[in-house]
Amino acid sequence: MIFLSPRQCRIILDLNNNLDRFITLEELAEKYNLSKRTIQKDLSNIKDSLLDYQLDIETSIGKGIKLISQNPKLLDKYVSEVRVKLTSANEFSNINSRVSFIITQLINFGDYIKSETFAEQMFVSLPTVSNDLKIVRDKIDIYGLEIVSKPGYGIKIQGKEKNKRLCLIKEGIFREPGATLLNTIGETSSTSSIHNDLIKIGSLITETLLNHEYTISEIVLQNLVVHLHVSIHRIRNGDILEDSSSDLPPKYGKACKIATEIMNSSVKLFDIPFYESEVNYLALNIFGKKEYEDELFITEETNNIVDKGLEKVKQVYSIDLANELDLKIALGLHLAPFMIRVEQEMQFTNMSTLNIKQRFPLAYSIASDFISSVFPARREFTEDEICYIAIHFINFVDDKISSKVDNNILIISSKRKNETFLMRQKIIRSLPQINEINVINEQQYQINNYANYSVIITPDPEIADKYEGVKLVNFFVNDLDIRKIEFGLRGLKSISDITDKFKKELFIRKTFKSKDDILNDMLKLVEEKYQCGTEFSDSVIQHEINTPSSYFGNGIAILHPEEPITNRSFVGVALLNHEIRWDFESDVHTVLLVSIEKNKPKELEIWNILSEFISDKQFPQIQKDLSTFEEFIEYIASIYQKII
Repeated sequence: MIFLSPRQCRIILDLNNNLDRFITLEELAEKYNLSKRTIQKDLSNIKDSLLDYQLDIETSIGKGIKLISQNPKLLDKYVSEVRVKLTSANEFSNINSRVSFIITQLINFGDYIKSETFAEQMFVSLPTVSNDLKIVRDKIDIYGLEIVSKPGYGIKIQGKEKNKRLCLIKEGIFREPGATLLNTIGETSSTSSIHNDLIKIGSLITETLLNHEYTISEIVLQNLVVHLHVSIHRIRNGDILEDSSSDLPPKYGKACKIATEIMNSSVKLFDIPFYESEVNYLALNIFGKKEYEDELFITEETNNIVDKGLEKVKQVYSIDLANELDLKIALGLHLAPFMIRVEQEMQFTNMSTLNIKQRFPLAYSIASDFISSVFPARREFTEDEICYIAIHFINFVDDKISSKVDNNILIISSKRKNETFLMRQKIIRSLPQINEINVINEQQYQINNYANYSVIITPDPEIADKYEGVKLVNFFVNDLDIRKIEFGLRGLKSISDITDKFKKELFIRKTFKSKDDILNDMLKLVEEKYQCGTEFSDSVIQHEINTPSSYFGNGIAILHPEEPITNRSFVGVALLNHEIRWDFESDVHTVLLVSIEKNKPKELEIWNILSEFISDKQFPQIQKDLSTFEEFIEYIASIYQKII
């Protein structure tokens, strides 16, 4: 693809979001505070990038411009590539992210890299790269590393492997959300490879230490997990610690034995070679010798901050995450560079923000409360940054609010079990919380009792029609099928399980003049109908003050109290006759007021239920035709009918 500037990428996304109408040059010029001539130059470059994708920009005198496509698949591919480019450009908009990226690339690649390559990767000029490299030199010097150059080849980092690993952790590999977290957001909430590795490593180390009755602090344990994760990453890359010819003193005997066992298990689990030098270095870290204390990647202060935030999450949501080792590690490693970005007013832009808020609204809400509790004096956190933190919580929230001990799935199929292998693999990979999938035929289902299964599915329409509660899915399972199964795991059996959450007595359809008018009317209704007093209203207003934005995209805003304080769960709805400005650039046509029954964490499922509604692309057009509560509920039912 031809080089596109971040602004040109945003213009393309504007065109893609308005495929059904013309956009005038005046609109674009006003939005980006530029002249029409500059916009025309941008469009010229954009047109060149469209050729290979069978796309073009149609111009109509008096109307404006519009993106046209002959091939929808190529359009989707083009837009996806533009989003990736824009995300990359946003990641490298500040010097800290660029310096971390350069250090990480130089250490991980191991060979010479040209400055021109960095300029292309980061969408910056060569002089900018040159200035960044001055800071890189200063930073790596702290770790006993240096940059060496070779004319015609580029530059590389030179120094001891031990120092490279320490530098990677403190300056690079875990620093940038874009490098390690964006790939966890997909059509399903499947865990990332990094998340899976951390779980495996944490379990491996914990079990080994318990078997040897070896006592260490939580801080040391977290840092051991990080140390081993980076060691495995480097060994896979062929970068091995320098061999130590001398054995460790006898006092390290038990630590060496534990380290050997951990490395042997890692060899089997991660398919890596065994090296004695790795054992010795791990033993030193396990033993906790004083001279290695400065290599702690997560400090006690950081751990205390994370504990404080997780205590707030427990207080508000009745979700106890204090013992989730890999979550605490991820949050601990994230917070230090996050605060640097806030202090320097260089917070990241997140192209997935609306996707995260719509797909995982509960995780976003938890992340927002987590940050406001650990940094109560600060209010300038952007919702983009909060979404990066929300990603850390996504993998844990569903497990904690699920009431089922066993997430077991039964497949009734006319095909043999071995023929359903791909079907089962798709389900397991998409829904890692599943414990067991069993396959039977219809005759077996008629004879035996399978009430202990959370969800029963079939790819055979005849079987689905015959037996109540059996969900029909495709033999080649698609994303909609996964959502069906996911909703079944949540215990949702019928449409009424969803529609009953919305309360007729809290439904409003009218014209509002302002956001404050909406708040007043909705909160007044709750006070009148449920006798909540002012405590509920005060909590909702306070949360609205604290959160960066309660806008969830698609023209929908969601209000809720700071913590569960009502004796029932409910969702109130306000359908606006005309859109109003909510915050920043966001206009809303629909406002939800969500309250979760106190001391009943299972009710947090309401957030996951709402994700399907707030991401429904048809609703903004349908909303204006929904005059009554009954019409609204009928439309809600139509959204979920295909899933339930």
